[in-house]
Amino acid sequence: MSFSLYSQEMKRAISNPGLLALLVLLLVVSAGTTHAKPIQTAETSLAAATDPKALLERVAETYRNLKSYEFDLTLLTDIRSAAGRKSVETHIELTNVRPDKLRILISGGLGEVQVYSDGAMSSIFVPALKQYTRKATSDAKAAAADGASRLAAIAMQVLEQFERISSGVHTAKFLPTEKLEVGDTQVECDVVAVELEEQDPDEKRLRTYWIDSQRNLVLKAVQLDKLSGDGANLLETEITTTFRKAEINPSIPDSTFAFKPPADAKEVEAFRKPRPVA
Repeated sequence: MSFSLYSQEMKRAISNPGLLALLVLLLVVSAGTTHAKPIQTAETSLAAATDPKALLERVAETYRNLKSYEFDLTLLTDIRSAAGRKSVETHIELTNVRPDKLRILISGGLGEVQVYSDGAMSSIFVPALKQYTRKATSDAKAAAADGASRLAAIAMQVLEQFERISSGVHTAKFLPTEKLEVGDTQVECDVVAVELEEQDPDEKRLRTYWIDSQRNLVLKAVQLDKLSGDGANLLETEITTTFRKAEINPSIPDSTFAFKPPADAKEVEAFRKPRPVA
């Protein structure tokens, strides 16, 4: 999306924090979709200790090769413009056994959505509506995306962005190491500051990653996008992703991916808000 169109969409959305955060997440986490080719030489491991770009490539390769994972994370989306400041916090739990077993639990400022796929059937449940959809996984992938489906797709893209973390990097440098608390564990992290390649002269895209270099996992990320240098149209978005749990290649029981609808929930073809009682 071009800057001018992005700016127009943002101006329309700025009065609605949930809509605005959803638009920001869609644009930011889907940017730069080209995957870098993995570097698999013996020098890569040694280079990662001194070369931040080599470390980013190792991180990308780790995420591309995951077989299963459990991630529990919080997204804090902060939007600053001439019209004011909006913040939205979203909590996401991602559990996946590739290729097709999945559970996503989303709550917070963007709403509550639950997604389940056991490989054969896929279900999306919206607790506020007490409604759920259930489709064969192949049909669910082909179906037109509704709001709940788009929110689930965003949740996946938040993680998938790390598969291309080494793409489009203009500069990268190490900052002093920091310890992060993940669950009950203190993890020593390499901190890498990145400036992405320019896509528009009015844009600046900065990233900071806290990386567990023992497992090549991102445990915290800050994405800062300055989308205009003009004061009247200044728009900055900052998305802070913090992981409270990060387990890779664990053994996950199949029951995790089975959806059991609540007794008062209704199966629907498409989500609809209940009509108000006259």
